[in-house]
Amino acid sequence: MTGCGKKTKRQNALSLTLGVLLAGSAALEMSPTAQAEGLSEKDAETAANIQGPEERTEKLTLVPASADRPALQPVWKTKTVDEWAGVLETAVPEAPMEADTRSIPTIREQWYAAYALGEYGQEALSAVPVLLKRFAHEAGKDDDVRACILYSLGKMQAEDAFPILLEALESDYPLIARTAALALGRYPERLASPNGKEAVKRMLGLLRESSDLQIPLAANCAVTLWGAGEKTAVCEWLISALNSERKDAFTRNFEIYQGCSVCLQLTERFGKEDVRTSFESWTETGPKEPLPKNSLPEILAELAKSGSDLDVKLIACETLASLGSWVLPAVQKSMGDPEKTDEIADRLLYVLAQIDGGSAETAKLLFRIVSDESAPLRVRTAAVRGLVFLSKEKQKTAAELLVKLLNAAEVSDVLAMEARFMLDRLTQSSGT
Repeated sequence: MTGCGKKTKRQNALSLTLGVLLAGSAALEMSPTAQAEGLSEKDAETAANIQGPEERTEKLTLVPASADRPALQPVWKTKTVDEWAGVLETAVPEAPMEADTRSIPTIREQWYAAYALGEYGQEALSAVPVLLKRFAHEAGKDDDVRACILYSLGKMQAEDAFPILLEALESDYPLIARTAALALGRYPERLASPNGKEAVKRMLGLLRESSDLQIPLAANCAVTLWGAGEKTAVCEWLISALNSERKDAFTRNFEIYQGCSVCLQLTERFGKEDVRTSFESWTETGPKEPLPKNSLPEILAELAKSGSDLDVKLIACETLASLGSWVLPAVQKSMGDPEKTDEIADRLLYVLAQIDGGSAETAKLLFRIVSDESAPLRVRTAAVRGLVFLSKEKQKTAAELLVKLLNAAEVSDVLAMEARFMLDRLTQSSGT
């Protein structure tokens, strides 16, 4: 009897069959007995599994990847702009008292129609009148739909929507106000107008709100204010949020999470180089108020390693990865001594692979950990996941290493599953 978490030879053979399929080919030959008995390939394979491990001596081998798989079409593309607009048009009948309620789309259907139009961007500008009409319909009764309409109007950068967004920023409904704050960020030039400057002033005030309930609104204001040129105020808010001192643990972690989310959005919308140079410039000139001296990368790395909430750790890792090589020294410092695998922070090892996978040093570290049977499972698994970020020149070696790992006499089920998945990704990306 093998120990818990280990596979018997028979289980290993079954798992390797799946691994071969994931690699792109069955690569298993029918036995002469099976051929003589006229069994199909599938039946022969099943019979081999039943006969026992002594009949299954094949090893997993690296084989060519299968043909490219067809790309899945996003759901919002399944209908045209006019068709999605028609859903919202039906939701606002000309004669409400005479309308058949069964013909009115559900709130869920309306929400998705509004979202889909936003995904079309400026291609859906013809639907702006319908969106505005639906937004004005029965205000306050279904804020999810109305908030999604604001989001889509912002993505379209519809000029007619700007006054509506300014008004919505003052809404008493939190979801409406914070969606409007984020959507206004799509109009940087309009925010420089007199009306826009008033909105900027309003959002700067919201950044300084101490109410727990205003944290999501402040976060959305921060993204918009960055694009409006108020980077100093945003840097101060962001560092303060990431070092949250809220008394309640849940609220504290929520504010930290929102801070990471804002950093992600800034990187996605304005680029990691803009975020880096802006924070470095702010640090050199000095904050207006006393704030923690830790740099943004150091704060994020510490949260990823020692945060008190799992969601915070995960989004901190994602944020670090989005910032690229700027955070490399902080990640290496917080990750721990690479020679002591039992002390390595596994999540930061994965981040290291994402931001420095092209270096020979990082590749060597990942290869060593994957091959080290004495390394903790969590660290070894992180190293396996990180192999897909290696340079093209190193990916074939990585795939061969995974094949060797899967052919080992004993390997944990968790590690085997990750190895098969990563092998599939490597063979697809490299065509090995």
